Amino acid sequence: MSPLSTVAAALRLWSKTKNNEPGHSAGANSQSMQLAANQNGEEEELKVEVERLNEQVERSNQKLEELQSEVSSLKNELLLVQGQNKQLVHKNLGLESEVADLEASLQRVYLWQREREKPLECSAEPCDDTNSVLTEKGNEEQEGATETTDAAPSSLFSKRYLLMVKNAIFNFNTPPAVASLDQEHQSIVDCVQKGGDLADVAHKCLPNMVANVLLQHRIEAIPLIIETISVHPEQNARLRLLELLFNLVKKPDIRQRFVICQSCVTYARRAGPARVESEVLPLCWGQMNEKHVERRILVAETATALLPYMDLDIASSLVYSILTQLLEDKEDTVVAAALKGLAYLQCMLSSVDDKFDSYLKLILKFIKSAFETEQVAVRHFLIPCFAYWAMQKQEEDLLQQAVFILVQHMDNLLKETAASEQPPVDELSEDVRHNQTTPEFQASFMSFCASLESFIPFLFVNVIQTSPFACKPPPSKDALLSQSEELNTFFRFPEAVISAQDVRSMVSDSAHLAYLIHTFDEYLKESTHPEWPQLVWVIEELLPRLVQILLQLNVNAVPCVNGMSTVCYTLCRVFGTPFTLNKCTPLFKAKLTFDIHAQDFNNAQFVAVLNGSLVPVFAAGVLSTISDDKGDMKDIGDFVSEMLFLYSVNRAPLLSLRAAMIALLSNPTYHPVLTESIYSAIINASSQLKLTACHMIELLINRVNQDILAQRVIPALITLASDADVQVRAATISCLGSVLVKSSSREIHDKVSMQLDSLMDDEHLQVEAVKVFARVVHSVEERLRIEFVFERVSSIADQLESIAEVDQALKGKLCAVLFQFYSTVCPQCAEYPKDVILSSVLPAVRKVKNHYSVVTGAPNEHFELMSSFIRDMEVHVGIIPMNLPGNSKFSSSVSGKEGNLFSKLKGLTK
Repeated sequence: MSPLSTVAAALRLWSKTKNNEPGHSAGANSQSMQLAANQNGEEEELKVEVERLNEQVERSNQKLEELQSEVSSLKNELLLVQGQNKQLVHKNLGLESEVADLEASLQRVYLWQREREKPLECSAEPCDDTNSVLTEKGNEEQEGATETTDAAPSSLFSKRYLLMVKNAIFNFNTPPAVASLDQEHQSIVDCVQKGGDLADVAHKCLPNMVANVLLQHRIEAIPLIIETISVHPEQNARLRLLELLFNLVKKPDIRQRFVICQSCVTYARRAGPARVESEVLPLCWGQMNEKHVERRILVAETATALLPYMDLDIASSLVYSILTQLLEDKEDTVVAAALKGLAYLQCMLSSVDDKFDSYLKLILKFIKSAFETEQVAVRHFLIPCFAYWAMQKQEEDLLQQAVFILVQHMDNLLKETAASEQPPVDELSEDVRHNQTTPEFQASFMSFCASLESFIPFLFVNVIQTSPFACKPPPSKDALLSQSEELNTFFRFPEAVISAQDVRSMVSDSAHLAYLIHTFDEYLKESTHPEWPQLVWVIEELLPRLVQILLQLNVNAVPCVNGMSTVCYTLCRVFGTPFTLNKCTPLFKAKLTFDIHAQDFNNAQFVAVLNGSLVPVFAAGVLSTISDDKGDMKDIGDFVSEMLFLYSVNRAPLLSLRAAMIALLSNPTYHPVLTESIYSAIINASSQLKLTACHMIELLINRVNQDILAQRVIPALITLASDADVQVRAATISCLGSVLVKSSSREIHDKVSMQLDSLMDDEHLQVEAVKVFARVVHSVEERLRIEFVFERVSSIADQLESIAEVDQALKGKLCAVLFQFYSTVCPQCAEYPKDVILSSVLPAVRKVKNHYSVVTGAPNEHFELMSSFIRDMEVHVGIIPMNLPGNSKFSSSVSGKEGNLFSKLKGLTK
């Protein structure tokens, strides 16, 4: 029994004894019963507690037994190990006794040989230790032969002969193929035996280690290579490791090249300029002719990265030679890398002036490159660095010289194509071809425009830094911050692609730049302030040259016109609104203003001005900057109204005006003001002005939204459709046809259809209507095509019979345009319902063919083509069977001539 059980039993016995004592009365029975119940409850709780404690004791006993078993097993293992140790000790003692016996026997043999005075033969060469011992004892052996027997101590004998036995055992156990080591393994053995400097060990082992590493993991060996190069004392070893670094990857990609370049920079920072010039640069020179493009790019990038860690003289001579030779490479990526390096070198040559001409020649050469990568390298790297360098030479005006030379090259390029640059004054066709529309000319001119645009921010900084107020003390810091915040609302500089293009880096800080710009704008608002040479050069030299270029530039060269618009937009935006209003705008308006009563007025010359690129560039490149800055569209609205009047009065071709309108319409913000300007021209009494406005409305239709179309354009067209001038009404038909294509509103379609019906009541306007229908028939909705277009054209074909015999010219024109219309419709007749073909298309084609046959001068090919159309439609609707003999043969013979027939349509319908 457990102790807790004993205590519980004693408590129960004590309780019974207490209840049976003679002092208790019968009245206390109820109290005793209650106490007994409480005691029974406590008893039960004690029992539960006792059972829980018994279970814990049992678990503790089990754990104790387990621990005892583990201890006994560990004791057994210890005894086993001790037994094995004793065996090893005995074995070692046995080996020591054997060695002692061997030494004794070898000593006896040695003494016997010395007595017989015979040399001891050995197949193995003694090592250095044996030679040293023999050398120490050599003198004692030569003193006398009488002491030979006693002069061979046991230590000397054991070292020498045991080495002989070891070498003999090694040579005996080594196979013959391995006994003679190759160079690679022998170098490993020599390196291990000699030991020594860690750098020397790494230098010897790295080439073989790297050669056995996969290409994608070789880059991981660069830190070890660089550390070895940095600490190795021998130059030849460093050169071999540098060559290993450059040849680590066969075709290094951009990330691998970056790692290699940074490794070379680390070495250059540690080693100094002398080692860079004597070790790294010669290696770059030798790698310039590598066959892999990536390796040649690595040469350019490495030479560029090392520029800060070498002397300026070496940089301007050796590195410059390396980079300029890489410019002759056939790969554009190599040339682009070399151009970036030359740009960086230009920034370091702040005190060297003899490179101005050579760098300017490089810019002029590579901005006309056929490769986009080279042009980007020039615009984003070479020009900014060159401009910043030239800007430091204020006394020599190198920046102005560079810009002037660039503009002069643009002028010369235009003069080379001046033989046929201007179209005839009375020619309204847009198909005039000139030399300026060739891709070669446009590519060259566009590259010059992009380069000139890159110079403009630097030109502006040069102007404000040389201004009279640049030397004045700036205002307080709070005023600078407020001006800087105001400047950020309309930041005038183009977005910098790289840090070298960021104009803010050229001034002390952004707040000071804001102060200079704000003061410059306020300075130009007052015409009484004096101008300084740099500003005068921009106003009196640069702007007139740009205007002269615009007068020579053909408006048909659309990319070139857009390029000059960008140049003027950047110039006006960077120099600010006051400069644009007071200096730039008057110069353009002077060219667009004329006095018809002046003695020297030449209408042909003025029309040539209107027909050039001045108008679209002035609209998109100058006026748009004012509107963007002020948020006021009044200048643009007034300009459009003036140009509509000028072109109408002078009856000038509308190519330039159309180009200006297209450029302005590209910005949806200008749509309302452009629409109002054109609408004001429509209500004018001049028919020529209405006709010009009608041509501009057609440009609006394809670009404005549905609200402007419904609220302003449609009412304007309804007004024009009721004009007394037949030319105005004819021009309105083309605009109405464009509305049918552009709009998706049925209400607008109904209004346009009604106006077209009223216009086609005039027989002379039916020719223009059929031309418009031929242009839009495949672009309108199917409902309009079937219910309106086909029906109206069929009704015009029905009227051919009623045209008087005396009006044969009108009949011929109608037949020609109807033939053109059905030549567009009939090849796709299989897509139309058969009932539409039977009711509208087929009868009309038959009538056109019959009346066309009596028109003088009608080509025979047209009759053949119309006969084929009729036959195909009859087959399609089932009038004649498809397998009728000769059908396929006839159709194929006609289809072969179809290309030639359509080529003659244009000449007939003119």
